[in-house]
Amino acid sequence: MDVNPRPVAPATYSIYGTVTDIATGENIPNAQVNCEGKTYQVNDGYNIAIENVSGSKDVTLTFTAPNYNTITRTVTIKEVEDGKSANYSVSVFLKQNVEKDVLDTYKVGFKVVDMEGNAVNVEVVEPVLVNGIIEKQAGSTFTVRTAETKDYKAQVTTVTLPVTYSKESVAQPAKTYEAKIYVEKQAEPVNPADTYTNISGVVVDKNGKLLNAEIKLVGGIEQTEQGSAFCFSIKDTEAQVAYHVEATVNGVTVKSPNFSVPACGNQNITLVFTEIGDENAPKDVLYDITFKAYDAETLEPLSNVVPKYIFDGNVLTDNTATEIEAGKYEVRAIADKYYVATAEIELAAIKNETGKASKTIAIYFTKKPSDPVLPTKVYIYGEVLDKRGYIVPAQSIKLYDGTTLAAAPIYNKGSYAFEMEVAEGVTSKTWKLVAEIKDENNAVKQATVCTYDGVVTAINTNIQFIQFNIDENGKVEKPATGDEGESGSLTPDQNVETGEVTNTVEVSMTGNDAAGEEDKTTMILSEGTVITGEDNKPVVASIVVIRDTEEEKNPSDTPEGMPTPSKSVEQPIVIRAYEGFPDGVKFSKPLEFAFTDVYGGQLGNLKLEYYNEGNDAWEEETENAGVELSGNTYTMKVPHFSKFRAAVKNTLAHESELPAEGTTTTYEHAGTNSSLEVQTLDVTYKGNIEGTIFSKPLNEVMAAAQIDNARAQAIIANIIKSYFAAQGIVVADQFTAGERTIAISLPATTMVKNFDITPNYEDITYSFSIDGGKSFEFTIRTLSNIEVELGETQSVSHGHSHGDNWNAGGGIIVSE
Repeated sequence: MDVNPRPVAPATYSIYGTVTDIATGENIPNAQVNCEGKTYQVNDGYNIAIENVSGSKDVTLTFTAPNYNTITRTVTIKEVEDGKSANYSVSVFLKQNVEKDVLDTYKVGFKVVDMEGNAVNVEVVEPVLVNGIIEKQAGSTFTVRTAETKDYKAQVTTVTLPVTYSKESVAQPAKTYEAKIYVEKQAEPVNPADTYTNISGVVVDKNGKLLNAEIKLVGGIEQTEQGSAFCFSIKDTEAQVAYHVEATVNGVTVKSPNFSVPACGNQNITLVFTEIGDENAPKDVLYDITFKAYDAETLEPLSNVVPKYIFDGNVLTDNTATEIEAGKYEVRAIADKYYVATAEIELAAIKNETGKASKTIAIYFTKKPSDPVLPTKVYIYGEVLDKRGYIVPAQSIKLYDGTTLAAAPIYNKGSYAFEMEVAEGVTSKTWKLVAEIKDENNAVKQATVCTYDGVVTAINTNIQFIQFNIDENGKVEKPATGDEGESGSLTPDQNVETGEVTNTVEVSMTGNDAAGEEDKTTMILSEGTVITGEDNKPVVASIVVIRDTEEEKNPSDTPEGMPTPSKSVEQPIVIRAYEGFPDGVKFSKPLEFAFTDVYGGQLGNLKLEYYNEGNDAWEEETENAGVELSGNTYTMKVPHFSKFRAAVKNTLAHESELPAEGTTTTYEHAGTNSSLEVQTLDVTYKGNIEGTIFSKPLNEVMAAAQIDNARAQAIIANIIKSYFAAQGIVVADQFTAGERTIAISLPATTMVKNFDITPNYEDITYSFSIDGGKSFEFTIRTLSNIEVELGETQSVSHGHSHGDNWNAGGGIIVSE
């Protein structure tokens, strides 16, 4: 009580707390909190004074740290009476971001060698090289073509680069890769066939409309055509000859630039009469192209042969390509008994009234010399690589034609070269390469397919164990489990031609669930299962799965944001999560994962879900797939590999929110402010200073809802705590005790005898419902603020000066 009337000091407000790593529990260096437009550095903690509180005031805090997620919290500060101090606790936990892997870039160089491996002077004419190299992404497959010389045949080779990765955040220089290109000697020296340069194009008005013109090739041997399109074929000579094209319409002539033949290469041009044309806005032209094949020597159309055209990398069904946009394109054409013909064309960006134009492109073929009828020799070569792209030794490398060995196996090497013969007239042939690596603990194998298409006679195909690292001694290093849980692998016996499994294989795996309890899983691959890739071709390889316990503990689709009275959130309980290798393989009979239901049937309806990278979402798979419960055994039926899991959805809903006032405790403390001004007194408080707890232990709440299985309780408790942790809220067993210094204002000429300290809480009740299972409600209590109020005071006279110091010193207030 007040003995004498006294002035009252204004109320004070503050927000305090810490920012810690959710995984380690340690303070995060360089963390910051932004409040009301100001940014504060967080070291061991923070304390921010809040001003201008009237009635109530919402204060938003944004917590950030390098390489961590960002969390925002809003605190409602409620006005208290003058003479009181209100202090709010807001501590958050941040989760570190995960780094991604990206495909490497290779600088590819080429070494042209004869069939004995000796370097030879033969030019690579495709692809176009810059300073002798070309840049390609890891895993790329591309075609290399060499020039024909009097000593060596022209050669077309496919090259496949290793599949390697680097961390996304680390700038990696391009890796180097030298591709060996094997060329075959001529039966006897020959002179290369004549070559031709084509200058072709169209004549249009200013709107892109075709014009009928007299068209003349000027320079060397002159040629003349009448029409709107032209194609002049010029036989190449050693000397460079200057040519240009003239088009004349109604006495007006338009000329092209000069072209130096043969150095300029094939040209496709458009001659535009800018003074002729309709003024109406025309449409952008899409071209309908017709390809016509000619013998380069006779200049006559090809007869008794139908060429295959490859336009811009796409194989055409006939000799036409329709609705093609303007631009540059490459055309390759294949005809029996002729060399592959290649031409680059440019379709002009023109306009006309209809938006359509027709174009005829002449393709000239050079005939191959007649050779004796001999089998075609096809060379198959490459290396055995592990998942990092390193060359590794294999115990055996076998080449199969169907189910039959096609050549003598190669033993204890990391590279291979097979020379095969293909009978005359065979234009398509497929072999399968199988490499096997064994050590004292493992036997793994990997297969790849190589195909002869009637053109490419040197096939470079690497066998890469994408799911294994292998050391220089041939020891298999299975994928590291680390925090991702146990792994399992099996190597079935398979028909190398069809990919069919010839015997049932079972593998047992032992690990821990999300609550840390040991459990076992059996992986079963059934006899008769056909394993194929995404291209539906047979896959012969070891099967590997890695358990992702991090996904089980903290599901990646944990929703952001707290439930509100108008909006609930959906959160999965994940019982098993795996990633399978090789990625994308398919099983005609589902691969099975069997494990005991140690949860007493209290986790509801488990579903099989796959991670869809395109949608960044987990989606249920039901076609030839699912999770079945028979007796006390769950069986996951998995039809293909990527990231997959057995999970059940649950719903977390906001039911009610109420403030709760704690017990007020009075602490004796004698002190006097004998000055004529309001003074600040620092009160040291020891006791509960922050935190969030369950008002009633979760296992008791769940037991009351007939969820009494201890393993089920542990899994549900883990997922609830993980959800709140993802929002930056750690629900503990008890409040955090500590020491806080709280500033309170003491009016002038006032003596204080004691203080009243009151903790205030916020109680929020949520409902938790399992899909196909039970539901229950639980309440979390958060220590929201601590109020300090002057207790018994007395005004004192100021008969003589004591300065502005306290006549009686402060003390330490200790809570019980």
